[in-house]
Amino acid sequence: GETVTLLRDVAVTDTLVVDGTVTLDLNGFTVSKVTDGEITAYDQLIVNNGDLTIEDSVGNGKLSYKYVGSTVSTGFAVTTITNKDGATLTVNGGTIENNTATSMTAYAIDSQTYGKTTTLNINGSEVVAIKGEGRGLAIRACVNGTGNGNNVVNVTGGTITGGYGALQIFNISNKDNAADVNITGGTFNGVYAMYTSFMGADTTSV
Repeated sequence: GETVTLLRDVAVTDTLVVDGTVTLDLNGFTVSKVTDGEITAYDQLIVNNGDLTIEDSVGNGKLSYKYVGSTVSTGFAVTTITNKDGATLTVNGGTIENNTATSMTAYAIDSQTYGKTTTLNINGSEVVAIKGEGRGLAIRACVNGTGNGNNVVNVTGGTITGGYGALQIFNISNKDNAADVNITGGTFNGVYAMYTSFMGADTTSV
């Protein structure tokens, strides 16, 4: 694997794509993306297709996303980190934040399963999505597909805060046993601290 250590704040305009095994040490600095204009597809700061670990050896490091355009939510979302089908994301430090205040649905972390097992590990960090005008969710674990893979979420520490919800399990495919959620630590804050949603069903708080 490869280790990338930040030496200064970085502002990007394009999505950063991670393939393979990468450790990102924020080292007290910030990687940020601000998007304006019309949204016609999902927009994110980072897309993880591999095995990504976030560290912050100094403290106060951030991954920060914000959408400031005028597009209303049209089935797309804006995300700080998208953890794709079959990928593994481990967050050991730093802050993952989505500061979108428009009507777009916003996630700090969107972990997606379409058939393979996708894993999200939160071991000690701050994950934040403000409410704004839309639906701010700190973490969404989305299950969509007919394969045998599960959406695995392990939380051992950290603070997870969503203006609307801290953790959503969204089971689009209405599969049984589609998500494996293990919480042994951490603090959850939001209108809904944790809740499940099924396609065509009401929200159920946990």
